[in-house]
Amino acid sequence: SNMPKLPKTRLFKFPEDLNQALKKGAPDMLCLSNYTWSANLTMAFARHVRDKYPQATIVMGGPNIGLTANDRREFLENNDCIDFYIKFEGEHALSGLLAALFDYDFDVSALSANGFVGDNLIYLNGEDLMEGPDKRIDDLMSLPSPYTMGLMDKFFRQGLRPLVEFTRGCPYACTFCTDSHQHRNKVMRRTSAYARKEIEYIAAKMEHASDLIIADLNFGMYQEDVEVAEILREIIERDGWPKA
Repeated sequence: SNMPKLPKTRLFKFPEDLNQALKKGAPDMLCLSNYTWSANLTMAFARHVRDKYPQATIVMGGPNIGLTANDRREFLENNDCIDFYIKFEGEHALSGLLAALFDYDFDVSALSANGFVGDNLIYLNGEDLMEGPDKRIDDLMSLPSPYTMGLMDKFFRQGLRPLVEFTRGCPYACTFCTDSHQHRNKVMRRTSAYARKEIEYIAAKMEHASDLIIADLNFGMYQEDVEVAEILREIIERDGWPKA
């Protein structure tokens, strides 16, 4: 509650958009998602911002990092343009990191030197790998919808396909999957009222894309998924969307 008002936050999907924004000035903080299919491009942006705006704090998160301490250390050593890396769920972890950075006036070296430990956070403090505890978000309803907050509005105009996530976690341990970690084996769920609000919002804003992507790992395996399916059917019959 005593945290200062957050500076302007902007989301980017297209590299050219981010490039144009970076030409206009330095970000206080650049946050990047690390996935295999865009890893080289993402890292090129991180290195560019590190070179051009050395004061900017660069944070990365996402599944494309090893699970062992050695793998993580190696990743951070090889990519020293990254100040902090957030493993697993990022929302509360990033909020915690931001609060700490505000306390230190965004002086990353002072924060590191003090041995800051944050949930789901890893970074190098000199030779030392600093690693915070793995934390799950027990209450997904504590996370407001980025759609109904209006944060995704520009992506509708850009013709991108909406993706929703009503559950997190998976009881299985498939070796090919980043969610096979035992830390992820309990399924957390948002309410069907949340799902309705989000899908209704997307349906009202939809301009180009015809389909909806559901990112739940096992959609259709749980009784509650029937409620979401019924909401979807209702909206399809009313609005003719989503087509798939």
